[in-house]
Amino acid sequence: MKTKTILIITALVLLAGTGRADDPEILGVLGMNPVEPTSCIAVYLPLEDGQALTGVEWYNNDGTVGFPEVLVSGGNPEDPGSAPDGVPVGTAVFGQSSGWSQLVWNQSYRSDAGGVYVVFRLPTASVYVGEGAGGGAAVGYLVSGEGCAGWLTADGEDWLGLQGSYGMAFRAVTAPEDMDTVILHVGAKALRPAGTDGQLGEAVMLTTGMDAPFPNPFNPVTKLRFTLAKAMPIRLEIYNLRGRLIRRLADRTYSAGEHVLTWYGRDEEGHEAGSGVYLARLKAGATVQTHRLMLVR
Repeated sequence: MKTKTILIITALVLLAGTGRADDPEILGVLGMNPVEPTSCIAVYLPLEDGQALTGVEWYNNDGTVGFPEVLVSGGNPEDPGSAPDGVPVGTAVFGQSSGWSQLVWNQSYRSDAGGVYVVFRLPTASVYVGEGAGGGAAVGYLVSGEGCAGWLTADGEDWLGLQGSYGMAFRAVTAPEDMDTVILHVGAKALRPAGTDGQLGEAVMLTTGMDAPFPNPFNPVTKLRFTLAKAMPIRLEIYNLRGRLIRRLADRTYSAGEHVLTWYGRDEEGHEAGSGVYLARLKAGATVQTHRLMLVR
Protein backbone atom coordinates (compact mmCIF):
# COMPACT_ATOMS: atom_id res chain seq x y z
CA MET A 1 0.00 0.00 0.00
CA LYS A 2 1.52 3.26 -1.13
CA THR A 3 -1.47 5.57 -0.92
CA LYS A 4 -0.69 9.14 0.14
CA THR A 5 -3.26 11.36 1.81
CA ILE A 6 -3.35 14.80 0.15
CA LEU A 7 -5.96 16.72 2.13
CA ILE A 8 -6.14 17.48 5.84
CA ILE A 9 -9.27 19.11 7.22
CA THR A 10 -9.42 18.02 10.87
CA ALA A 11 -8.66 20.77 13.37
CA LEU A 12 -6.50 20.16 16.42
CA VAL A 13 -5.71 21.68 19.77
CA LEU A 14 -2.35 20.98 21.42
CA LEU A 15 -2.03 21.27 25.18
CA ALA A 16 1.30 20.80 26.96
CA GLY A 17 1.88 19.91 30.57
CA THR A 18 -0.90 17.34 31.09
CA GLY A 19 1.00 15.33 33.69
CA ARG A 20 -0.81 14.10 36.80
CA ALA A 21 0.34 13.35 40.31
CA ASP A 22 -0.29 9.61 39.79
CA ASP A 23 1.64 9.38 36.49
CA PRO A 24 3.60 6.11 36.23
CA GLU A 25 7.39 6.17 36.21
CA ILE A 26 8.94 6.70 32.78
CA LEU A 27 11.72 4.16 32.22
CA GLY A 28 13.19 5.92 29.20
CA VAL A 29 12.42 7.28 25.74
CA LEU A 30 12.29 5.61 22.37
CA GLY A 31 13.30 7.23 19.06
CA MET A 32 15.06 6.31 15.81
CA ASN A 33 18.45 7.00 14.26
CA PRO A 34 18.61 7.24 11.29
CA VAL A 35 15.14 8.55 10.40
CA GLU A 36 13.61 7.98 6.96
CA PRO A 37 10.73 10.04 5.49
CA THR A 38 8.48 7.04 6.20
CA SER A 39 9.73 6.35 9.75
CA CYS A 40 6.87 6.17 12.28
CA ILE A 41 5.99 5.20 15.83
CA ALA A 42 2.56 3.60 16.34
CA VAL A 43 0.60 2.75 19.46
CA TYR A 44 -2.60 0.70 19.82
CA LEU A 45 -5.25 2.24 22.07
CA PRO A 46 -8.03 -0.22 23.03
CA LEU A 47 -11.47 1.31 23.49
CA GLU A 48 -14.39 0.23 25.65
CA ASP A 49 -17.78 -0.42 24.07
CA GLY A 50 -19.55 2.85 23.29
CA GLN A 51 -16.36 4.92 23.52
CA ALA A 52 -14.57 6.74 20.68
CA LEU A 53 -11.10 8.27 20.43
CA THR A 54 -10.97 12.08 20.36
CA GLY A 55 -7.31 12.60 21.22
CA VAL A 56 -4.16 11.20 22.76
CA GLU A 57 -1.76 11.98 25.59
CA TRP A 58 1.88 10.92 25.36
CA TYR A 59 5.19 11.41 27.13
CA ASN A 60 7.20 13.61 24.78
CA ASN A 61 11.00 13.81 24.69
CA ASP A 62 12.05 16.98 22.85
CA GLY A 63 9.72 19.98 22.77
CA THR A 64 11.93 21.85 20.29
CA VAL A 65 10.97 19.58 17.38
CA GLY A 66 7.54 18.63 16.07
CA PHE A 67 6.11 15.49 14.53
CA PRO A 68 5.25 16.34 10.92
CA GLU A 69 2.06 14.28 10.95
CA VAL A 70 -0.15 12.27 13.30
CA LEU A 71 -2.64 9.75 11.88
CA VAL A 72 -5.26 7.31 13.15
CA SER A 73 -6.12 3.97 11.58
CA GLY A 74 -7.96 0.72 12.19
CA GLY A 75 -5.97 -2.48 12.00
CA ASN A 76 -5.96 -5.46 14.33
CA PRO A 77 -4.19 -5.37 17.71
CA GLU A 78 -1.24 -7.38 16.35
CA ASP A 79 -0.39 -5.26 13.29
CA PRO A 80 -0.62 -1.49 12.65
CA GLY A 81 -0.95 -2.11 8.88
CA SER A 82 0.18 0.53 6.40
CA ALA A 83 0.98 3.90 7.99
CA PRO A 84 0.35 5.94 4.79
CA ASP A 85 -3.26 4.69 4.73
CA GLY A 86 -4.12 6.32 8.06
CA VAL A 87 -6.42 9.32 8.46
CA PRO A 88 -4.45 12.50 9.34
CA VAL A 89 -5.53 14.24 12.55
CA GLY A 90 -2.66 16.70 13.03
CA THR A 91 0.39 18.28 11.42
CA ALA A 92 3.45 19.93 13.00
CA VAL A 93 2.55 18.50 16.41
CA PHE A 94 4.71 19.72 19.30
CA GLY A 95 4.75 18.58 22.91
CA GLN A 96 6.76 19.71 25.90
CA SER A 97 10.27 18.49 26.70
CA SER A 98 10.44 15.51 29.08
CA GLY A 99 6.75 15.69 29.94
CA TRP A 100 3.24 14.55 29.18
CA SER A 101 1.50 16.37 26.33
CA GLN A 102 -1.92 16.15 24.71
CA LEU A 103 -3.31 16.31 21.20
CA VAL A 104 -7.08 16.47 20.63
CA TRP A 105 -9.04 16.71 17.39
CA ASN A 106 -12.56 17.64 16.32
CA GLN A 107 -13.64 14.22 15.05
CA SER A 108 -14.19 11.01 17.04
CA TYR A 109 -12.94 7.63 15.81
CA ARG A 110 -13.30 3.99 16.71
CA SER A 111 -12.54 0.73 14.91
CA ASP A 112 -14.41 -2.45 14.16
CA ALA A 113 -11.35 -4.21 15.62
CA GLY A 114 -12.03 -2.76 19.08
CA GLY A 115 -9.33 -0.11 19.21
CA VAL A 116 -7.56 2.60 17.23
CA TYR A 117 -3.94 3.02 16.18
CA VAL A 118 -2.31 6.41 16.59
CA VAL A 119 0.72 6.86 14.32
CA PHE A 120 3.36 9.57 14.83
CA ARG A 121 5.49 10.22 11.74
CA LEU A 122 9.03 11.14 12.76
CA PRO A 123 10.80 14.28 11.47
CA THR A 124 13.74 13.41 9.20
CA ALA A 125 15.68 16.45 10.45
CA SER A 126 15.68 15.23 14.06
CA VAL A 127 17.30 11.88 14.84
CA TYR A 128 17.21 10.61 18.41
CA VAL A 129 20.48 11.29 20.29
CA GLY A 130 19.44 11.59 23.94
CA GLU A 131 16.80 12.47 26.50
CA GLY A 132 15.22 15.91 26.88
CA ALA A 133 15.31 19.13 24.87
CA GLY A 134 17.72 18.84 21.94
CA GLY A 135 17.69 15.04 22.17
CA GLY A 136 15.48 14.51 19.14
CA ALA A 137 11.94 13.32 18.51
CA ALA A 138 11.06 10.38 20.76
CA VAL A 139 8.33 9.13 23.11
CA GLY A 140 8.45 7.56 26.57
CA TYR A 141 8.04 3.94 27.53
CA LEU A 142 6.88 2.20 30.75
CA VAL A 143 6.79 -1.25 32.24
CA SER A 144 4.30 -3.63 30.66
CA GLY A 145 0.78 -3.21 32.02
CA GLU A 146 1.15 0.54 32.54
CA GLY A 147 1.76 1.41 28.89
CA CYS A 148 0.24 0.58 25.51
CA ALA A 149 1.42 -1.84 22.82
CA GLY A 150 3.78 0.01 20.46
CA TRP A 151 5.68 -0.43 17.20
CA LEU A 152 8.34 1.28 15.08
CA THR A 153 8.81 1.23 11.31
CA ALA A 154 11.34 2.69 8.89
CA ASP A 155 9.30 2.22 5.71
CA GLY A 156 5.71 2.62 6.98
CA GLU A 157 4.90 -1.02 6.22
CA ASP A 158 7.14 -3.41 8.19
CA TRP A 159 6.75 -2.93 11.94
CA LEU A 160 8.94 -3.93 14.86
CA GLY A 161 7.01 -4.39 18.10
CA LEU A 162 8.21 -3.11 21.46
CA GLN A 163 9.26 -6.00 23.70
CA GLY A 164 6.46 -7.49 25.77
CA SER A 165 7.95 -6.35 29.07
CA TYR A 166 7.50 -2.68 28.06
CA GLY A 167 4.68 -0.43 26.90
CA MET A 168 4.44 3.00 25.26
CA ALA A 169 3.69 6.00 27.49
CA PHE A 170 0.40 6.86 25.75
CA ARG A 171 -3.15 7.41 27.04
CA ALA A 172 -6.42 7.63 25.11
CA VAL A 173 -8.64 10.71 25.28
CA THR A 174 -12.18 9.45 24.75
CA ALA A 175 -15.80 10.54 24.48
CA PRO A 176 -19.06 8.61 24.03
CA GLU A 177 -19.56 7.33 20.49
CA ASP A 178 -22.24 9.29 18.61
CA MET A 179 -23.80 9.62 15.18
CA ASP A 180 -20.74 11.46 13.83
CA THR A 181 -18.14 8.93 15.01
CA VAL A 182 -16.04 7.58 12.12
CA ILE A 183 -15.57 3.80 12.05
CA LEU A 184 -12.08 2.88 10.85
CA HIS A 185 -11.58 -0.36 8.95
CA VAL A 186 -8.59 -2.51 8.16
CA GLY A 187 -6.56 -2.25 4.98
CA ALA A 188 -7.14 -1.40 1.34
CA LYS A 189 -7.19 -5.01 0.13
CA ALA A 190 -9.44 -7.98 0.73
CA LEU A 191 -8.15 -11.55 0.86
CA ARG A 192 -9.91 -14.44 -0.83
CA PRO A 193 -10.86 -17.28 1.52
CA ALA A 194 -8.10 -19.67 2.50
CA GLY A 195 -7.57 -22.61 0.17
CA THR A 196 -7.45 -26.27 1.12
CA ASP A 197 -3.80 -25.83 2.13
CA GLY A 198 -4.84 -23.29 4.76
CA GLN A 199 -3.03 -20.43 3.03
CA LEU A 200 -4.70 -17.10 2.36
CA GLY A 201 -5.70 -16.55 -1.24
CA GLU A 202 -4.51 -13.89 -3.62
CA ALA A 203 -5.13 -10.27 -2.59
CA VAL A 204 -7.96 -8.57 -4.47
CA MET A 205 -7.77 -4.82 -5.04
CA LEU A 206 -10.87 -3.03 -3.83
CA THR A 207 -12.86 -0.68 -6.04
CA THR A 208 -14.53 2.56 -5.04
CA GLY A 209 -18.27 2.30 -4.43
CA MET A 210 -21.13 2.09 -1.91
CA ASP A 211 -22.98 -1.07 -0.86
CA ALA A 212 -26.72 -1.24 -0.40
CA PRO A 213 -27.67 0.27 2.98
CA PHE A 214 -28.63 -2.16 5.73
CA PRO A 215 -31.14 -2.50 7.22
CA ASN A 216 -33.50 -1.07 4.62
CA PRO A 217 -36.35 -0.36 5.38
CA PHE A 218 -35.15 0.84 8.80
CA ASN A 219 -36.33 2.46 12.03
CA PRO A 220 -34.52 4.63 12.91
CA VAL A 221 -30.89 3.51 12.28
CA THR A 222 -29.22 2.26 9.09
CA LYS A 223 -25.59 1.59 8.13
CA LEU A 224 -23.99 2.98 4.97
CA ARG A 225 -20.90 1.04 3.93
CA PHE A 226 -18.52 2.27 1.21
CA THR A 227 -15.12 1.21 -0.11
CA LEU A 228 -12.31 3.40 -1.43
CA ALA A 229 -9.57 2.09 -3.71
CA LYS A 230 -7.27 4.83 -2.43
CA ALA A 231 -7.38 7.71 0.05
CA MET A 232 -9.55 10.52 -1.31
CA PRO A 233 -12.05 13.23 -0.33
CA ILE A 234 -15.61 11.92 -0.20
CA ARG A 235 -19.04 13.36 0.45
CA LEU A 236 -21.91 11.22 1.72
CA GLU A 237 -25.29 12.95 2.08
CA ILE A 238 -28.95 12.14 2.64
CA TYR A 239 -31.59 13.88 0.50
CA ASN A 240 -35.37 13.71 0.35
CA LEU A 241 -37.14 13.00 -2.93
CA ARG A 242 -37.49 16.74 -3.60
CA GLY A 243 -33.71 17.08 -3.63
CA ARG A 244 -33.41 18.89 -0.28
CA LEU A 245 -30.35 18.04 1.80
CA ILE A 246 -31.44 16.31 5.02
CA ARG A 247 -28.14 15.23 6.57
CA ARG A 248 -24.46 15.44 5.57
CA LEU A 249 -22.77 12.38 7.05
CA ALA A 250 -19.26 13.00 5.71
CA ASP A 251 -17.31 15.64 3.82
CA ARG A 252 -13.58 15.01 4.19
CA THR A 253 -10.73 12.69 3.21
CA TYR A 254 -10.99 9.00 4.11
CA SER A 255 -8.27 6.36 3.93
CA ALA A 256 -8.27 3.48 1.45
CA GLY A 257 -10.39 0.49 2.45
CA GLU A 258 -13.88 -0.11 3.82
CA HIS A 259 -15.77 2.40 5.97
CA VAL A 260 -19.19 2.42 7.62
CA LEU A 261 -21.22 5.49 8.55
CA THR A 262 -24.46 5.43 10.50
CA TRP A 263 -27.55 7.51 9.82
CA TYR A 264 -29.75 7.82 12.89
CA GLY A 265 -32.76 9.15 10.97
CA ARG A 266 -32.17 12.76 11.99
CA ASP A 267 -31.60 15.96 10.03
CA GLU A 268 -28.79 18.51 10.33
CA GLU A 269 -30.45 20.14 13.35
CA GLY A 270 -30.87 16.81 15.13
CA HIS A 271 -34.63 16.60 14.54
CA GLU A 272 -36.21 13.28 13.64
CA ALA A 273 -36.85 12.87 9.92
CA GLY A 274 -40.35 11.70 9.03
CA SER A 275 -41.28 8.36 7.54
CA GLY A 276 -40.65 8.18 3.82
CA VAL A 277 -38.16 7.50 1.04
CA TYR A 278 -34.74 9.17 1.11
CA LEU A 279 -31.66 9.06 -1.11
CA ALA A 280 -28.14 8.32 0.14
CA ARG A 281 -25.63 9.88 -2.28
CA LEU A 282 -21.89 9.12 -2.29
CA LYS A 283 -19.44 11.25 -4.26
CA ALA A 284 -15.86 9.92 -4.21
CA GLY A 285 -13.60 11.25 -6.92
CA ALA A 286 -15.22 10.44 -10.27
CA THR A 287 -17.61 7.98 -8.60
CA VAL A 288 -21.15 9.15 -7.83
CA GLN A 289 -23.57 6.57 -6.48
CA THR A 290 -27.08 6.77 -5.01
CA HIS A 291 -29.17 4.30 -2.99
CA ARG A 292 -32.83 4.61 -1.93
CA LEU A 293 -33.66 4.42 1.78
CA MET A 294 -37.04 3.84 3.39
CA LEU A 295 -37.54 5.17 6.92
CA VAL A 296 -40.55 3.61 8.64
CA ARG A 297 -41.40 5.00 12.08
